[in-house]
Amino acid sequence: TKPIVNTAVYFFDDTPVVITIGLVLTVISVVSFVCTVFSDPGVLPRREDPKETFDEAAHLSRRQSPPRTQNVIVHGNAVTLKWCHTCNIYRPPRSSHCSVCDTCVERFDHHCPWVGNCIGQRNYYLFYTFVTSTAILTV
Repeated sequence: TKPIVNTAVYFFDDTPVVITIGLVLTVISVVSFVCTVFSDPGVLPRREDPKETFDEAAHLSRRQSPPRTQNVIVHGNAVTLKWCHTCNIYRPPRSSHCSVCDTCVERFDHHCPWVGNCIGQRNYYLFYTFVTSTAILTV
């Protein structure tokens, strides 16, 4: 019969590998989380005032509401841009206005309550790294 001590020693010989993998995944998860929290998701700059027109009959300056959509040609393809009334800009395709952050974000995916930031074009890879490393760490 084999002594139990030898089995325990064999098990602990593999443990540094498991601990090292766990520590590396933890560091990757924490770093990607912090980077996701503090990174810019691709916020589009606002325009202060929409176009103002001067009404000569009333002698007043009035704001003119621009058309809701605008068609433009990009690389030979017709693209429809939508007007954001809050930011006073025409949003590019796949961008959206986040009601929580009150900004327009390029390639807006969602507003993540756990990260406290929008997930967009510029921080999607960081968010994906955070979620993937945390999922692997839980396994």
